[in-house]
Amino acid sequence: MTIHYFIETDFDSAQLARQARDELVQQLIAQGLNCHALTLLRATDGVRIFAIEASQLEPSLKDTPTKPRRRNLRSRDRSTPQVAIR
Repeated sequence: MTIHYFIETDFDSAQLARQARDELVQQLIAQGLNCHALTLLRATDGVRIFAIEASQLEPSLKDTPTKPRRRNLRSRDRSTPQVAIR
């Protein structure tokens, strides 16, 4: 996972910082990455931080091959010992 930050004070306005973030999101999506755009507030002074979390797309569960499961017909509770009654 990669995280990109755009701090409001590094730009002339918050709108320009948000626009730069949104443009990068579109570029990363075009490259096949999964992106989440976030708006954070810096605790010390309340300055907005526009962030992107980018990661590789996870393969779909439908696309991944799976082994067929065998059903164990002789399963029993092994915690209780079996005692033969005569």
